[in-house]
Formats: sequence, C-alpha cells, structure tokens
Amino acid sequence: MSPRVTTPRRAARAKRATVAVLVSCAAGLGTLAMSAAAQAAVTHPAAAAAVSANVSFTSDDSTAVEFGSAFSFTVTTTSTTGSPRLTKSGLLPPGVTFTDNGDGTATLAGTVSGRGQGVYPLRFHANNNGHGYAEQDFTLTVDRAPALIHQGTVRAHVGVPLDVRIRAWGYPVPWLPEEGALPDGLTFTDNGDGTADIAGTPAAGSGGEYSVTVDADDNGFGSDSETFTIKVLEAPAFTSSDNVLATTGEALSVPVTTTGFPAAVVLKTGGSLPHGVRYVARTHSFEGTPAAGSAGVYSVSLTAANEEGSATQTVTIIVA
Repeated sequence: MSPRVTTPRRAARAKRATVAVLVSCAAGLGTLAMSAAAQAAVTHPAAAAAVSANVSFTSDDSTAVEFGSAFSFTVTTTSTTGSPRLTKSGLLPPGVTFTDNGDGTATLAGTVSGRGQGVYPLRFHANNNGHGYAEQDFTLTVDRAPALIHQGTVRAHVGVPLDVRIRAWGYPVPWLPEEGALPDGLTFTDNGDGTADIAGTPAAGSGGEYSVTVDADDNGFGSDSETFTIKVLEAPAFTSSDNVLATTGEALSVPVTTTGFPAAVVLKTGGSLPHGVRYVARTHSFEGTPAAGSAGVYSVSLTAANEEGSATQTVTIIVA
C-alpha cells in the first residue's frame, strides 16, 4: 500500500475539524459551569437568600406632597457589598423626577404640575451587580386644593335635551353642591368623582336667565366656587287677549304680552285701528281714545319675533 500524501487541501480540512472539536468542548464546559451555578442556587437556598439580604431599603414606603409646592424625598438603602444602583418603575406625576445618586440613595423630587393629583403607585429597585437585590413598593400621594374648571354661560333651548358637565380638580376628590334655581326640566347631579352634570330638557315657559353657583367644597386643602348663567332660549307666544273692547270718547290703554326669551319684538303687521287709537311698538300696547263716529269692529295683525322664532296674533277691537 502506498503512503498517504498530505496535500494542502487535506491539511486545511484537518485544521477546521480540530477547531470545531475545541469549540464544542468549550461550549460543553460552559454549559456544565452554568448548570452547576443553577444547581447551586436550587440546592443551597440559604445562600441565595443571603445574597438578597445583602441589600434592603431603609426609607419610608410612602410620602404625601402638595400640588404646586416643591418637595424632595430621599430613598435610602443599606448594603453589605457596596452601594447598589437604584431604579424605579411606575408612572410619576408631571414635574417630578427620580434620580439615582450613586451612593445607595436616590432622590424623588420636583413640583407637581399640570394634571398631577391623586395616588401614584411606584416600585423601587436596588441592584448590587449580582451581590444583592431588593424591591420596595412605594406610594406617592399628591394632594390638591379644589379648583373648578371655568364653565362660562350655558345656552339651552326649550324642548331640546341638554347635558352640561362641570369639572373640578382636587384630591381628595371634592364634592360639588349647587345653589340657585334651575329652569324647570333641568336637574343638577354631583357624580362623586369631581364632576357634576346639569341635564334634562327645559320645559315650555322656562325661557329666561338663571344664575347658578357651584362650589367645590373643602377637601382639607381649600375650596373654590364659580357662578355662571344658564340662558334658556324660547320662541315667543302671545299671552294677552285677542279681543279688545273700547268706548267712543274713553281713553284706552291695552298691553300686548308675550312669553319667550330673549324678549320678543312685537310689531303691527296688518289691519286698521279706530281713529284716535294707535299701536305703540316700544311699549307693546294699544293707546289712545276712539274718536266720535269710530264705532265698529276692527281687525289688527301682530307679529312677535326673537332669535328662536316668531308668532302671530289677530286682535279684534270692538268700539261701542
């Protein structure tokens, strides 16, 4: 048998095979090492507990601050293996930051702004690079004085459903009582969550202006109050009689009345009046003294109008 000749190609294949074997062995050793560490954690729980016990939180697990006032709270820990790195999870209120000071403490500080109020659940983490770990559940409470959100004038229409939401900031949540007469058909409801509703359907004949005051009652940090106007718009309707009796030679003064809001403009739009009698638009009335020889029956058309609509009435004037 002739001897096997080692060519350059065969030598390269042999080298690659040797490298593959070495890598495989190294991976196996790494797997064995990892398995041994995991097995130690399982078979020696006391040792794992000791690692956790190396770090613990020493500061309080809650604090309360006031909206709009600067504050600073120091998170502290104790560790037997150096200063742990501190982080947090959970949402902070606007204007507040969490800063790891690098010495086993952290600072929770700022001035709560914007929509910040209420309870913020947080969790602090202390990690000492594998030599210790701890967590602390923490509650940040933001107290806030009541403040009503400006409402402004409310416009409503007779016969049309209305629902107006009143809102107030504040924590603890303020309750919202109401003062002042409401239009017929509307009610006020405090929802118990810092909101209230003025809702319903304004009834016929309720047209007009109503002054309403809403309070955000003292929650231990102050109170607030706002007065606003509800305007109920209603088309006009005539309420005065459509028959007028007059006598020749006797003075006459008969008012024409309407309902509706805003107040209607009432104009004479047709017909004729007895001599000596006229319709005064400024006062919405028939005025004068029927002249001699004016006895008879007269028919007059009136129109009342405002921004919500109009109405007409035919008035019969009988002069004896």
